[in-house]
Amino acid sequence: MNLTPPPGPATVLAETDWAALEHALGTAEDTPAQLVALLDADQQVRSRALDHLHHVVHHQNTLYVATVPAALYVAAILLDPRTALPVDKRSGDFPGPMRAELLGWLGSVTDAAGDQAGAVMRRVDDSDNAARCRARRSGPAKIRRTGPSVLSR
Repeated sequence: MNLTPPPGPATVLAETDWAALEHALGTAEDTPAQLVALLDADQQVRSRALDHLHHVVHHQNTLYVATVPAALYVAAILLDPRTALPVDKRSGDFPGPMRAELLGWLGSVTDAAGDQAGAVMRRVDDSDNAARCRARRSGPAKIRRTGPSVLSR
């Protein structure tokens, strides 16, 4: 089995039609600049970019269409040495490394994806179970009603 490596950060930025994607505040046209800003030399710029991820791209554990390419970009920059630079966290917290914050954000995205997948599976399972129950209730009765005439031919 051959696995294709994920795209690099520049590829994600260039090949994604951000204007066609949405996040919590509407169109995701602003997201590429914020993603690039995650690696900015200025700590405040990095911190605002991180806020964009948390509050716009993946707001309140909601996955938006723009969340997927943003997550690919974030995963692609994790080994960049600039992710070891500090970033502001909540008011009163000590600054921490951007990489830890990005990993936490990716973890939150994967948790939300798992939750959504689980909800879909439960709906599918519930509808499959309902269909099986209907088939059990109606299936044998139909066979009994049609069985003798089919067998007598």
